[in-house]
Amino acid sequence: MEKGDKAFVVGLQNRQDLNGTTVNLLEWNQATGRWSARAVSGRREGICIKPINLSAVPPLDQVMVLAISASVRGGDKIMSQFTEIGIIPGQVSYELFMTFTSFMVKAYGNTMTEAKATEMLIEHIGKFGDARLVCGKLKKIASDANDMTRFGIVIPTLSAMLRMDTGKGYLELMIRLREGTIAHIRSQQAHLRRFKSQVQEIRVQSDDPFQAAMKRMCGREGSKSMSRKHIAEELAWAGMTGDMTIFGEEGVEEVKFDMILHRAYVKWLVQDVLPTLDPRDAKDGTLGKWHQVLHWESQLTGSVFVTRDRVFLDISDDFRIDPWIDGLVKFDLKTLESMPGVDADRRILRFFLFSEVAFKATLVALDEHKRQQKSSGSAREPVTGASANPVTVLEEGSKVIVVNVEADDDRYSEHVFNGMEGRIQSIVNGGEKYVVAFSNLENAQEIMGAHLARPAKVEREKMECRVCKEDANYLCVQCNVAWYCGPACQKADYKSHKKHCKLLSHDNMFDAMHSMTRDSDEHENYSGGESESEEDNYNDDKGDDSN
Repeated sequence: MEKGDKAFVVGLQNRQDLNGTTVNLLEWNQATGRWSARAVSGRREGICIKPINLSAVPPLDQVMVLAISASVRGGDKIMSQFTEIGIIPGQVSYELFMTFTSFMVKAYGNTMTEAKATEMLIEHIGKFGDARLVCGKLKKIASDANDMTRFGIVIPTLSAMLRMDTGKGYLELMIRLREGTIAHIRSQQAHLRRFKSQVQEIRVQSDDPFQAAMKRMCGREGSKSMSRKHIAEELAWAGMTGDMTIFGEEGVEEVKFDMILHRAYVKWLVQDVLPTLDPRDAKDGTLGKWHQVLHWESQLTGSVFVTRDRVFLDISDDFRIDPWIDGLVKFDLKTLESMPGVDADRRILRFFLFSEVAFKATLVALDEHKRQQKSSGSAREPVTGASANPVTVLEEGSKVIVVNVEADDDRYSEHVFNGMEGRIQSIVNGGEKYVVAFSNLENAQEIMGAHLARPAKVEREKMECRVCKEDANYLCVQCNVAWYCGPACQKADYKSHKKHCKLLSHDNMFDAMHSMTRDSDEHENYSGGESESEEDNYNDDKGDDSN
């Protein structure tokens, strides 16, 4: 260690009150063989201490990785400074924020504040720009809503939270902001639980193309899509009275929340969070790394994609959503109320979108079931391809999910849940057991072969090109109705389509061209907006060769 470094005091016998203190090293005394040091915060007296009683404070990025790993991923290498953090099975927690921010201030002194530590952690466990989404945009929206609606009346507790100067202030604000939206989804959960028990299979059937176009012209929603405007209106309407009645299995529950903060949160969700939804979030993003995302939610995440004006659920008419509904109704939404990071809000938004689609689909399935009972009584053949396929032989590198593990099975750690997705690292005893690596756990887990299954593939919506009638992967993002096999057919159809496109568009003045790529799981979009030339409607970087 060198002069100016920071270090932890450890192993003192006579001055045990100093153990754990962070100090700045001021001067090395060659004669005594001790460092002259001063505490970073709190006690300010100088102390002399032997090198054996000093432990170097690691660089900030190392501290962040170790702290999160210890708390979230259940790793073995837990620094002594983080032993007070409880091990949370596979996801980031409220306790992590509290401990981490206070530790950062203690370790780095005047160069670090709790507000700065909170921003750094939000960014580290989320996407690039998440700190700005929370500490910039959300803070302003919530503050403006509070100031305008309450006519300048200052509420000390709320004002302190809106400043978000501490990790605690940020999380207490998020709890209050999320209350109304989570209560609405919980109400939908209760309805789905009741209706789902009456039918065996549920699908989301596509609207007839003509009917879908007419619905959108009239401002109504399709079976597999919702406009941003409708999402905002639905959520705002749900919180109009500031309370929600939830008819749960254990009785009726009345939930009250702040209408002003609820509306501010809805505005932020639709305006700032919705555009950041990405089908790859669970597979390659931070969501799968720092959250306990089970198989059904991972499938759902990969099926939700966003255009400029709408959100689509990309699944085929034959795909059964029963496992997704089962997963949603069993999920404890209260765990998301205090969870730090914007990924928690992205999960809330996806749950809301799916609960709306699933509720309508369940009512359709219920009506169909009643009609079948009244007629011949013969039910249609069930369609397979839902959640998972049984496993016979697995190879190293195979993707698997955990199934049929009982809650009291002591062969597994508390970190192992049904529905967890992992990848086979090695085979034990010829396939009797497998060593499985999970993205949100530090250590691989040994799982019995009988408790593993292959993930089933989600069948995507099959769309037809307006011109050549081949499979279409390109959507006009202005009207969200016309599909094409590629830019060539869209250009050929431009003169015919532009009048309808203008009528169907939510924003006739839109002239900025956007595109999204669909590989195996995502749609690629080309704008069909009106312009002076056909070429103006296409992104030069997305030619035929690149697709």
